[in-house]
Amino acid sequence: MNDLLERLKALRRSLADERKVPAYVIFHDSTLIEMAESRPATLEELRNIKGIGPQKMEDFGELFLKVIRDDLEKNPPQKEESSAEEGTEEPAENEGPFSVIGAIFVDPAKDGVSDEIITDLGKYYSKKAWDRDRSNQRYPEHSAKILAAKDCFEEEILEFVSMIDPLLQDDVYLARVPSHAPGKQLTGIRVVAEEIVAREDGRVDATACLERIYKIAKKSTGGDRSLEVDLNSIRVSEPELIKEKKVLVIDDVTTSGNSLRACRELLLQAGAKRVKMLALGKTVRGT
Repeated sequence: MNDLLERLKALRRSLADERKVPAYVIFHDSTLIEMAESRPATLEELRNIKGIGPQKMEDFGELFLKVIRDDLEKNPPQKEESSAEEGTEEPAENEGPFSVIGAIFVDPAKDGVSDEIITDLGKYYSKKAWDRDRSNQRYPEHSAKILAAKDCFEEEILEFVSMIDPLLQDDVYLARVPSHAPGKQLTGIRVVAEEIVAREDGRVDATACLERIYKIAKKSTGGDRSLEVDLNSIRVSEPELIKEKKVLVIDDVTTSGNSLRACRELLLQAGAKRVKMLALGKTVRGT
């Protein structure tokens, strides 16, 4: 796998240099690693790899497939002997967070996720509560990645981007739940949204569309989680931007879901055609 991975990285580097962009804009490392491990031989198989959206498939699919096919020709896959007894099946492994909830805006008519459902990428455990109640146990990896993304660590931000990117059509508008205080602030979830937009030419950055008009108490430290608090303290500042558009509004962590629901309601009132909601993590009650 290592030789193939290096060749895939070399191709990525060449394409990035040609376009004068960072390498991760072409494909993130995790996407190349999955390519090298699974060695897809067709565009259909390549499409199943996380981090490859429709535009990237069109721009780079055949180029990366050529490298993989060359490797398959030199190193054909070996037949694996079945270790299971006849008539028995190995238990299926977890297929990831999107195996059950489906895709978002990939096919608006058939995506199977109700617009009123909040999609989350996994469970989130409060670090403070975890250290208090389970200090002898390792803090969950997904929760740790969310905290790193909130602090704008590039690796974790790009990992979440690679999870969300292939589920979206090219013409989706990206918005985010604004911070608890007014003003344009650099937050991890804003960077995630901006990076998702950058992955495809047809997407539009609507992260400035929702703004907090007065400061509220942080919900993570005991602030009011009611729907009314967000409905009253957030406004749509650029309604013309999202009118008749499909919008995905995202947040880092959702507990009651009311921040996302308030943003959805406000965007629909302002004229958005459809609004879906996604959070990087959903708080586990009691933490």
